[in-house]
Amino acid sequence: MDISDKLIVSYLKASKEQTITINSDLNMQVIFNFNEHEKITLKHIGNNYQIRIECYSYCVNGEVKETNGTLLIGNKTEYIIADSDIKELGYNPDIYQISFIKQNQTINSYFIVSTNKNVSQFSLNKIKEELEELKPGIIYDHFRQGKKEVYFTDDKAISSLIDNWYKIRTPLLTQKVEDIKTTYVYEYRASKSNYKSIVKELIKPTFKNLNVKKTTSINSNRSIYVDKIIDELTKYEDKLVKRLNIVNEYLKSIDLEIEDSATHDMYVAHINEQKSKKKEALDYEKEIKLIQERLNKTRLIKNFFINNLRIDDVELASIYHLISNKSSIKLSSKSSSKLFELYGFIILKKVIESLGFVGTNLNEFKNTQIINGGTTLLFTRNEYKIKVIYEASLKHYIDAEADNLSCVATRHNKPDYVVLFYKNDIFISSIIIEIKYRNSHYLFNDKYDQTVENTDNYAILVYKDKNNNIIRNAVERVYLINPDINETVLNKGVATTYLGYNLEIDFKDSKCFKFLKSTFNDILKTK
Repeated sequence: MDISDKLIVSYLKASKEQTITINSDLNMQVIFNFNEHEKITLKHIGNNYQIRIECYSYCVNGEVKETNGTLLIGNKTEYIIADSDIKELGYNPDIYQISFIKQNQTINSYFIVSTNKNVSQFSLNKIKEELEELKPGIIYDHFRQGKKEVYFTDDKAISSLIDNWYKIRTPLLTQKVEDIKTTYVYEYRASKSNYKSIVKELIKPTFKNLNVKKTTSINSNRSIYVDKIIDELTKYEDKLVKRLNIVNEYLKSIDLEIEDSATHDMYVAHINEQKSKKKEALDYEKEIKLIQERLNKTRLIKNFFINNLRIDDVELASIYHLISNKSSIKLSSKSSSKLFELYGFIILKKVIESLGFVGTNLNEFKNTQIINGGTTLLFTRNEYKIKVIYEASLKHYIDAEADNLSCVATRHNKPDYVVLFYKNDIFISSIIIEIKYRNSHYLFNDKYDQTVENTDNYAILVYKDKNNNIIRNAVERVYLINPDINETVLNKGVATTYLGYNLEIDFKDSKCFKFLKSTFNDILKTK
C-alpha cells in the first residue's frame, strides 16, 4: 500500500489533473506549471509532509482569503490558488517556490506561471521596460490586492546599476585619472591632516587641494564600502545563478517532452502540443540568454570593484547607498492584462509621434501620482491637436459636458482609449481603441459576438461641441488590439477592426502600427 504524500494539481479549464508524489527527488525541480489564465486547485493527500506554497491569495468554499505571502496546504481542503475570472486570485508570470517539510527535512521545489501564449516572457519584459520609461512606477499598483507583492529592494537598484554600468564606469575612471594627476601635482602641499579636514576636502567640488596624506586616508577606509558593494553584488549573482539553474532544468524537461511526443502517432493534437512546447522552449532559451548576459555583467562589475583601488569614498558610498537602499513600502505588481491595457499609451504615442506630433504634457504625465480614468495625453502639430484619454467615462449626451464624446443609448460607455482630433481647436473626428489581453482564439470566434456588439456600440457615439451642438458620425473607427503572433486583421460587425499585434517584432514593422497610422493620417488629411 502506497503511503506517500501526494499533491493533486487540477487544471480546471484544461480539464486535466496532475498527481505529484512527494519525495526528495523533487528538490530544486520545477514540478508543475500553468498559464496565467488557468484555474488551478491544489489538494494535499497524506500526513507525512507539510506543504507551504508561495501564495498571496486563495479561495476556499467560495471565500477569497489573503496571506502574508505563504499558504500552508492542509490535507482536508481543496484550495483554489489561481482563477483569471476572479480578480483577487492568480499569479503574474514568474517562478514561484513550493516547499515540502518533514521534521528536519525540507524539499524546495518550484512552479512556473507562464504568459498568454501570444506573449512571451521576453515580450512582457519589453512592455514593463517601455512603460517604466514612460512613467516610472506605472507597472506597480498601490491598491490592488491578492497578487504577488514586491519590494523596491537592492535588486531593482542593482539592475539599474548593471544596465547603466558603462555610463557610470567611464566618468568614474576618467575622474580618478584626474584625481591621481592632481594628487602628484600638489604633493608638495601635503600637510598635517585630521578627520575634519579630510571630510571638508571630500565634499569640495574641485580637487585642487588633494594631497598624499588625504589619498592614503581614503585608501585605508575604502575597503568598508568595497566589501559592502561586493557583498550586495554577490547576493544578486547568487539569485541569478539560482534562477538560471531552475530555468535550465525546466528547459531540459520540455526538451524531453518534445522528444517523447515525436515517438507518438502524429495526430493533430500531438502536433499542436509539440508546436506549443517548442515555442515555450524558445521563450525559456531567450530567458536563459538574458540571465546569462546579466550574470556576466554582474561578475564584470564585481571584478571592477575588487581590482580598482582608486575610487574614493565619496563615489563608493554613493554607489553602496544606491544599491543597498531598501524601502519598506510594499507594492503589488499589476497583472499582465492591466500592463497590456496600459501599453496602449505606448502604442498610441508611437503612432502619433510618427506623424510629426509632439507631446505637450509628457513630463506632467510622468510625474502623475496615479494613472486613473480620464488621464489624458496631449499632442500638437501646427494647427492640429490630438487628445488621448484613458478610460473616459462617457455620459449620455443630455448630461454630458461640452467638448466631449457622449452616448446616445448604450450602457457601454467606458472605452479603454478615446482619441480625439482637432484642427484650430475645432473637433474633426475620433477613434476608439479597446485593448484585450486574451488570445485571438477567444476573440475571433462566434462565442464572443457580444464583444463585437459592445465595441460596435462605440461607433454610434456623438460629440457635444463647445456650443452644446450634437455632432453625429463622430467616431471614424473602432479598433480592438490584442496580442497575436500571427498579426490577424479582421473586420467584424459594423465598425470594429481587430488588430493582432506581434510583440516579438518592432512595433513600427507591425500591421497594428501601419493600420493605426493610416487611419490617423486619413483623418488629418481629409478634414
